[in-house]
Parts: sequence; C-alpha cells; structure tokens
Amino acid sequence: ATATPSRTPSTAWAGEMAQRGLLVSGEKLTDDGGRHLRAGKPEPLASDGPYAEAKDVIGGFFMIKAESDAHAEQIAAACPHLRGRNWIEIRRIDKVA
Repeated sequence: ATATPSRTPSTAWAGEMAQRGLLVSGEKLTDDGGRHLRAGKPEPLASDGPYAEAKDVIGGFFMIKAESDAHAEQIAAACPHLRGRNWIEIRRIDKVA
C-alpha cells in the first residue's frame, strides 16, 4: 500500500495553487541538513557546512508561476509558511540557453 501524505496547511495551500495552475513543483527537504560539496584538490570535499545554520531554516520550496514580482508576492503572502518568524524568499528562475 502507498502511504498517503498527511494533510497540512501547506499541502492544502499547495493543492489550491495546483488547481489554479500556479504551482510548478514543490518539495519538503529532509531534516538532516544534507551535504555541502565544494571543489577540492584532488577530489571534491563534502561537509555539513560551511553554513550549518542554513540547514535549520531551509525546509523546502515551492516553484510557482507568476505574472510579475507583485503577483509572486501576492501568491506567497497566502502561504501558511509565512507565520511568526518564518520567511519566504522569492526568486526568479534564470533561464539557461
């Protein structure tokens, strides 16, 4: 049997954005913080940093479709993650040839 993800305010919001055709993708990141990989000699070096505090604040992402920066702000303002001391970063996608 396939596990059904629990319904949270975030999944409800994402579902509404998907129905409106505004959600491109979104994922919750694992709580373990992942790994940081950088060039080294002779091989790349993997670590938990150098910014260990970042793994405590980056919990996931939503990629949305917006007509303008103002529209993106309007969409993000309704996201349940924007509560208390939480924050949302809005960035454009840089299209690569």
